[in-house]
This record gives sequence, structure tokens and C-alpha cells, in this order.
Amino acid sequence: MKPKQIIDLSIPIANANYTGFQASIQYWDHDEGARTLGKSLGLAQDDFPEGKALAWEEYQGITHMATHLDAPWHFGPTAEGKPAKTIDQVPLEWCLNDGVRLDMRKFGKGYSITVDDIKEAIAAINYEIKPLDIVLIWTDCDKLMNDPRYPEANPGMSEEATLWLLDQGVKIIGTDGYGYDMGFNEM
Repeated sequence: MKPKQIIDLSIPIANANYTGFQASIQYWDHDEGARTLGKSLGLAQDDFPEGKALAWEEYQGITHMATHLDAPWHFGPTAEGKPAKTIDQVPLEWCLNDGVRLDMRKFGKGYSITVDDIKEAIAAINYEIKPLDIVLIWTDCDKLMNDPRYPEANPGMSEEATLWLLDQGVKIIGTDGYGYDMGFNEM
């Protein structure tokens, strides 16, 4: 059996503003860690070895920033007639399966990806979707990540294409676009 290749698709959380949602990261070095931690514990910075303590980052933002996994609950309170899963209820097994990248680069802003588009992309790579495959929608929009056009640039998945993938047993679908749907202005 061929060893699995692991590809890191993550992007960093950074001080950024995407469509009005501000992310802010404060970096605390070891000196500031000693001052801040010391203050909360009633200690002076000098009470720590060499005046240094823990370093950390303080983050303020929404969960829809950078690389993330939206829980079913993000989209609505129910799924399949039951309470939708929150992120802590998503089985880890859903996240550790074969990934397949479907080329949707020919579609642009405002386009709704169809079932036929999905089937054509699968046929182009001679693949058959299996239950629990992780489907990655490749739009190339990630190249616009720091561009103001990024939140509106990607095509979106149609309801029919999404339901077809779910009917194949897919649980996780990713995109390199700002969102899974086309931009808010297009919708």
C-alpha cells in the first residue's frame, strides 16, 4: 500500500479584516508573560527564573477566519432532523480520510457549481468518490487572499452539487475560496 501523503493546507491566523470581521492577535513574549502572570498570581517579574515565564498569544476574532472547519451547527440548528453537531461533536474520523481535489478553476465569481461540473472534474482525474472522502474545491481564489476582492471572487457550490456529494457519503468539503457559497453580493 502506498504511504499517504499529508499536505498542509493551513493558512495562518493573522491580524486581518475580512468583510468587517476584525481579527486581532497580541503576542506576549517571556518577559511580558512573567509580568502578566506574576500580576495575576501576586508575584513580581523577578520572582520567575531569569524574570521570564510563559509566552503566548491572545487572540480575538471569529471562528470563520483563516483555516477552519465549520461545524454543521454553523449552518443551522438541525441537520437530518436532529440537532446539528457543534464542532466538538464532529467525529475526528471525518477529518482523517482521503482527500480529492476537484478542479473548478474555470468558474469564476457568481458561478454556481453544478452536479455535472463535479462529475466532470471527477472523471478528469479518473476517480470515484468514496464514503468519507474529503472533497476539496480548487478555485485558485486563495491567490487573492490579501486582496479586497477575495471575499467575493469564488464560485459557489449549488445545493444540488452539495447534496450529490453528501449522497456519496462525503462529510467534509473544503474550498480555497473565502466561502463555500458564492459571494454575498452574488447570492
